[in-house]
Amino acid sequence: MHIMATSNTAQQVAGTGRKAAANDMLGKDSFLQLLVVQLRHQDPLSPMDDRDFIAQMAQFSALEQMQNLNGQMLRLSAMSMLGQEVLILPTNGGVPTAGVVERVVSLNGSVQVSVNGQLYPAEWVNAVQLAGGEGQNGPQTL
Repeated sequence: MHIMATSNTAQQVAGTGRKAAANDMLGKDSFLQLLVVQLRHQDPLSPMDDRDFIAQMAQFSALEQMQNLNGQMLRLSAMSMLGQEVLILPTNGGVPTAGVVERVVSLNGSVQVSVNGQLYPAEWVNAVQLAGGEGQNGPQTL
C-alpha cells in the first residue's frame, strides 16, 4: 500500500512536469520534485542509501549543466547568423521565409532571429549563406 501511494504521488509530479514542458521531457524542476517525493516516502526501516542520493544529485547537476551548455550553444549559433542570409522552415506548418538576420533576441529562454522584421525561433533556420551571394562554398545547411 505504501509503495502504491508513492507511485501515485510520483506519477502526479511527473504529470505536472509534462504539462509544464512543451516537449514532454522531464525537466530539472520535475526531477527535483520526484527526488523530494522519493525522500519523503522512503521506508524508514530501509532508507535510501547515501550513494544513491549522491548519484541522483550528480545526475541532476549534469542535466542542469547540459541544459545551460545547450542554451549557450544555441545563442552563439544564432549570433553567428547576424548579417547572414537564412532560410526559415517553420515546423508549425507556416510559410518558408528567406532573408537577412537583422538581430538576435532571447525571449523567455527561447533564442529568436529577426528576419524581414519578424521573429522566428533559431531552431527553424534551415540554411545560412553570406548575404548577397553564396560565398565560396555555397549555402551551409544546418
